[in-house]
Amino acid sequence: MKKFIKVCMRDKEHNITVPFEVAEQILASPDQITMLKKDGIWTGEIINKSEIVATHRDYEEERDQNRENDKSRLLEQGEKIINNEALGKLKEKMGEIKKHIDIKTAL
Repeated sequence: MKKFIKVCMRDKEHNITVPFEVAEQILASPDQITMLKKDGIWTGEIINKSEIVATHRDYEEERDQNRENDKSRLLEQGEKIINNEALGKLKEKMGEIKKHIDIKTAL
């Protein structure tokens, strides 16, 4: 389960939620102004650390992310099950057709 941290800013409109690792990098950075990066690429957002009032774990975001991950995983499993069922039905139909049609080959 991935942890998320809500960074509470002085101006509450600018509160953000970031993965734990990103929050740790922001707070450990010696720079006053820190660029937010995702996968090593700047997102276009910056944080002025003097505006940070508090941080706390964002359990709601964690729950939402877990739901999305579970939903994606279940959809993938469902697709595999549906494909296997469709293949089984197709094989049954082909077997029925084969019984009704007598194909003779001429040599």
